[in-house]
Amino acid sequence: METPLERIENLKEEDRELKADIERLTGYNGTVKRHYSKWFTDVEEAARDPMNCTDLDLTSQKGKKLTTLPEEIRDLYHLERLYLSRNNIREIPNWIGDLQELRSISLYGNKIAELPEALRALKNLKKIDMEKNELTIVPEWISELSNLEYIDFSRNNIAYLPECMKFLKKITYLDLRGNLIREPPEWLPELTELQYSNFEPWNADAESEASFSENDYDDKGKDGGSESDSLDSWVDPDDE
Repeated sequence: METPLERIENLKEEDRELKADIERLTGYNGTVKRHYSKWFTDVEEAARDPMNCTDLDLTSQKGKKLTTLPEEIRDLYHLERLYLSRNNIREIPNWIGDLQELRSISLYGNKIAELPEALRALKNLKKIDMEKNELTIVPEWISELSNLEYIDFSRNNIAYLPECMKFLKKITYLDLRGNLIREPPEWLPELTELQYSNFEPWNADAESEASFSENDYDDKGKDGGSESDSLDSWVDPDDE
């Protein structure tokens, strides 16, 4: 599926006047350039500055909980980090796959029962946090997200991990605490970059004793005060 910018680049020669109008109105001249990387906490403000919006934090605030993803998000084509924790979201719309620059998505503490197949289009995705949802299945297509480094599926109802996950060779963090899985899969040693993994029953008292240092990860800020913040400070190597 083409993004709007790709459609602009693919305009035919007879559309050169339209190209000129686009350049005049938006500053687009064939090369995508941003002047700033901006963090937004209001989706309407972000929609007014889509070229510079790289981070959007819609974590539940002041008791206001989202039940769906705001439609405005689908036009934030430069979005890299999306925080939607502590809401009442049940489904992720298929247009999430249009956000091709997305590298991190956090949906901690929602009511999502199934990962939408549209996520498989996010080839740049490095971090996915689905802690404390209602997942029962990890789809096999997750192995296509070859850049994944951080997966948190803790506190769901997952009983099985597909063997194809052994092909996620960049994984350093894998958290499955509080699921129906009680032992690590046999193929786990094939994840040679893995630094932290946990398949134990959920034990909130032991959380602070986790062996993985909070300084090892930093995702440009806390995820709205997630209960798992001690394990949620992930550094994207591209930002170092």
